[in-house]
Amino acid sequence: MGKTVIEKIVEHNTGRSVKPGDIVTVNVDRVMIHDIFIPFVAEKFKEMGFEKLWDPDKVVLIYDHLVPASQLDDTRHFHVGDAFAAKYGMTHVHRSDGICHQLMTEAGYVKPGDVAFGTDSHTTTYGCVGAFSSGIGYTEMASILGTGTMWIKVPETIKVVINGKTKRYIDQIGVYDRNSNDEKKVLMIVKNGKIVEGVEKDIKAFGETLGEKFDRENIKNPFALK
Repeated sequence: MGKTVIEKIVEHNTGRSVKPGDIVTVNVDRVMIHDIFIPFVAEKFKEMGFEKLWDPDKVVLIYDHLVPASQLDDTRHFHVGDAFAAKYGMTHVHRSDGICHQLMTEAGYVKPGDVAFGTDSHTTTYGCVGAFSSGIGYTEMASILGTGTMWIKVPETIKVVINGKTKRYIDQIGVYDRNSNDEKKVLMIVKNGKIVEGVEKDIKAFGETLGEKFDRENIKNPFALK
């Protein structure tokens, strides 16, 4: 049986053969920290005893969740983030440049075959460019900043085939997350009347419906359907 895209990426990164369920340590190509988490990442980084970043060029700090600031404490995040970036030589710092996940792909920070992590659950959307990516917490991020590595469990891949035409006003999110009467939670799809959970799994979507959405809405970027 052939390998999935995720398995190929992990094997290329680690230099070893892997299968779903294996626990492996990967070399991280890029990380993203947003403004909400930077104070906690900085605190953990110091607590762990690190004195320098493993590679400042691979670290991206993006101010977007708290911009513009809505309360006084938001500015503390900005001050901590700026001080951390200056102290450790970070040059990839964005303020009010756009949503963090769009910047990571559009600015070329994440490329096909990369292994990337971010302090946000939507980091998985970098799969649109053929990367392996996942959201993590501030403790894991602090560890990566000091070591450049991260352990992962190689995920299973679920193939989803979606056929048929969508009704008017049903968007690409609706194709995945809703049936005709009921909203479904994110990372879940409906298959034969049962909910298939996609947490800690890789979901690959195929079928004529996706092509129909691309054609009808003139969508040229697969990121729009992720």
